[in-house]
Amino acid sequence: MPYSWDEIKTVIERIENEKEMDKLEILEHEEGFMRIQPSLTEKTKSYLEFLGEFSVGVIVGIITIIFNFLLLVWLLHLEF
Repeated sequence: MPYSWDEIKTVIERIENEKEMDKLEILEHEEGFMRIQPSLTEKTKSYLEFLGEFSVGVIVGIITIIFNFLLLVWLLHLEF
């Protein structure tokens, strides 16, 4: 299905606007008019590290408890 000329023009204008906005942002950053916004992960880095370490610790603890339970059950069923 061919696209209409208006749709093609709209897409071309949108792409040109995005390119111009990118150039303007780079120029503003180089001139010092714009400060760099820290990303979400930079803001919450320590919080995310804590949650990661905590979740790994909990998972390792649960796996250890399950393994110890299975080992104990297996040892109790052995006949000496």
